Amino acid sequence: MSVLVVSVFSLPGLASAQSPKQAPAAETKAGAKQAFTVADGALTFEATSDWKKVQPKIDFIHAEFSIPKLKGDESDGRITFSQVGGTIDDNLNRWVAQFKDADATDNEQVIRKSETVDGKKVQLIIIHGTFIDGGGQPLGPKTEREKYTMMGAAIEVEGGNNVYIKAYGPSKTMEANHDALREMLMSMKTTDG
Repeated sequence: MSVLVVSVFSLPGLASAQSPKQAPAAETKAGAKQAFTVADGALTFEATSDWKKVQPKIDFIHAEFSIPKLKGDESDGRITFSQVGGTIDDNLNRWVAQFKDADATDNEQVIRKSETVDGKKVQLIIIHGTFIDGGGQPLGPKTEREKYTMMGAAIEVEGGNNVYIKAYGPSKTMEANHDALREMLMSMKTTDG
């Protein structure tokens, strides 16, 4: 198993019960930011304009971006923002189970950490290994994707509608976007008082 060497980043873990509101894009050059909100406008983020905003195919995903693949990687990365039921531990354990033979107690394969961002408690997770890709369809066919990495975050929101940010893709592509993912999470601003 390869070990992804990254700081346990303060990654995303966000979603919304409504469609995200895209801020007007004043700039489109590389390095510019695109602002958006999730969780009924309670959380605002800024993502790099290098990521392409796409229309989610599943109702509980309220914002989605495609992360351009690095040369040599088979596919783009994907980042989603959602709000789903269940506890944070249940949802993060479900993510771990999406990796073949994943061992949540293996500190090289699964890295977990807690942080506070703009007053919100955030649970962070990084998982690497062979990802069992269902193509976004829980009951659809599964494809094993070797050398994949998932970087995720669960943001505690009052009322129990926690927000989840799930970013995954080929490990090289995800490692190259680690700093942009961290910057996006650290840009989070709360507007829910």
